[in-house]
Amino acid sequence: MLATPHILAGAAVATATGNVPLGIVSAYASHYILDMVPHVDIGVFHDKDDENWQLSKQEIALAAAEIILGTVILIYLVWGKKFVTLALVGGFFGLLPDLLDNVPWWQNYFRHASWYAPFNFLHQKLQLRLESNKWYWGIPFQLIIIGGAIWFLLKF
Repeated sequence: MLATPHILAGAAVATATGNVPLGIVSAYASHYILDMVPHVDIGVFHDKDDENWQLSKQEIALAAAEIILGTVILIYLVWGKKFVTLALVGGFFGLLPDLLDNVPWWQNYFRHASWYAPFNFLHQKLQLRLESNKWYWGIPFQLIIIGGAIWFLLKF
């Protein structure tokens, strides 16, 4: 899934808890749940059976820009509200599994670290991977998640 739905949903889930420790756990868990929904991500056109595939520099730049976009949207939505800290923490923890598993500079460390390997295994197994010729099926689900999270954060 793209970063923006993870960031916004993590923020919404954490905010709903009203509690930082529970918000962290809930936002982190939301990542795995959202990855079970049909979605498109930056690496959708790569062969997922090839464990050695790497993102291109352009894909890394696109992913970074999308993380920045999601973060800017979140800050815009929650700045000045009483739950701003909880929402920002939730947004970060909602995206954290992808940051640990997919950032090329440290992904190999986390994927093989004994304390994190079970999370990586879970992340890979729960991932609903669309075929590259059906990537468009993931867009409506992500738009619904983004819209729902924005609605909740504006209403809260």
